[in-house]
This record gives sequence, C-alpha cells and structure tokens, in this order.
Amino acid sequence: MKKTLLISSLIATISIPVHAADYQNFIKPSSLGKSINTLNKKYNLGLKKQSLGGYSNQQSADCSLHVETNKKNQINRIRIIDDEACKYTTKSNVNYNSQTTKTQDLLSQVDIKDVQFVPGCFNCPSRLEITDNLVISREKDSYYTEFEIRGYNKKYLNYIAKNLFGDFSDEDYYSIMDLLESRAAEDPSLYDRNEFKLQAIEAYNLQDKPKSYTIALK
Repeated sequence: MKKTLLISSLIATISIPVHAADYQNFIKPSSLGKSINTLNKKYNLGLKKQSLGGYSNQQSADCSLHVETNKKNQINRIRIIDDEACKYTTKSNVNYNSQTTKTQDLLSQVDIKDVQFVPGCFNCPSRLEITDNLVISREKDSYYTEFEIRGYNKKYLNYIAKNLFGDFSDEDYYSIMDLLESRAAEDPSLYDRNEFKLQAIEAYNLQDKPKSYTIALK
C-alpha cells in the first residue's frame, strides 16, 4: 500500500507542468516602469533581490538576467547576457536575435546620429577582457539600448585621444589614456561626434555578435 502511494505521488509530481521563463516578452520596452514583483511572477523569471542591489535570477537559468529598479520597485534597467543556451528575439529601437544578430545588423537599422561607441576600459591589463558598449538612443524614445561588443579597441581610443590632445609618444600612452578617461567621465557626450563614430565603425569587427543586451530608461 505504501509503495503504491509513493508511486502515485511521484507520478503526480512529474505530471505537474513546469513553465519556462518567458524572457522574450519580459525584455520589451513595455516592461520598463512596471512592478518587478508583478513581472517576475508573470514571466516566471526566478529573480531574487541581491545584497549589492538589483535583482538577478539563478545561475542555472538559460539566460542570466540582472534588473535594476527605483525606490518604488519599478523597473528602470534590464540586462540579459547572451550565453550559448540563451535564445530570444526582441524588438525595441532595433530588431535583435540573440543567436544571429551581429553588430553590423544593428548598425544597419539606425541612423549614425543615434549611436555611440563607449569604451569599457582605457588602460586595460592585457589579460583582462572588458567589453565596450554600442549604445543606441533615439530622441523619440524614453529608453535606450546597449550592446556589449568586443573591446579594448586601441585604434579607436588612439584616434579619439589624438583628436582631442594631439600627437603623443608611446611613453605617454598610459597617461594620455588616463586623461581621456577623466575627460569622458566629465562629458559622456564626448563620443557623440560623427568622426568618432565613423572611426569606430572602421575599427571594430562588425561581424561579431554582442555579448549582452540591455534596455533602460533614460
């Protein structure tokens, strides 16, 4: 009798449907400004509040999510890392497929005035891989999108530095990069120049696929 009850219990447990996380509908612009608790439950995301701030899902999930909120627990930023098992498509200010979209595909959908290439590091240690960011922000939208692309692009950094500070020697490289980093921190719009954008398009490998997708309120 006990054996029969155990088998029945196991069958009942197995038959309970397990709903997969719905990343595709969550990472839309319409999720911004909404309650984190409501959407976490609606889309079965498994997000948990982190001690250092924000919400993240389990490491075992197909897609790694990190969500930031305001004081009212309303979502203002969503970041999803494009691991190999993470498959989704989304439409915001660009159409994006996590498995197939390349940097070139993103650029072909927007005007050059709406993009910026933002370095992630200015004096990177040789063994440390820090990505740069392709930021797409249209004036008509209340949000922007951000894609992590392969960095440390020295050709791009050198071009900006020489444009701002003039020619410099190899010996001065690190001090010039420190100066450039300080200037960029003071003026985030520094990269919003057509000549810088055209140089970036020439310097980056546009056939690479982004490593993550972020959508955030301005």
